[in-house]
Amino acid sequence: MPSYPKHLKTGSECPPLKENQLRLYSMHFCPYAQRAKLVLAAKNIPYEEINIDLVDKPEWYLKKNAPGQVPGLEWIDHDSKESKFIPESLIVS
Repeated sequence: MPSYPKHLKTGSECPPLKENQLRLYSMHFCPYAQRAKLVLAAKNIPYEEINIDLVDKPEWYLKKNAPGQVPGLEWIDHDSKESKFIPESLIVS
């Protein structure tokens, strides 16, 4: 599970999304992101973790997820080759 340990913030570049890899947008101390990580681990689903600074959110993250909350899941759809995103509210419900 590759990850970006530093929290990305305003002015940071969005790391390129790899095909066939799930990406989890998180924050180190977010209990909702921890729940998502537990489920991914229990299901043995490989993922890349990107930490977001929730006080100083990157512009690109707000374009993907207007409320700017974590966790968020992103992947590339195999059929359309477009990036898909599931916001926090659907992950933790």
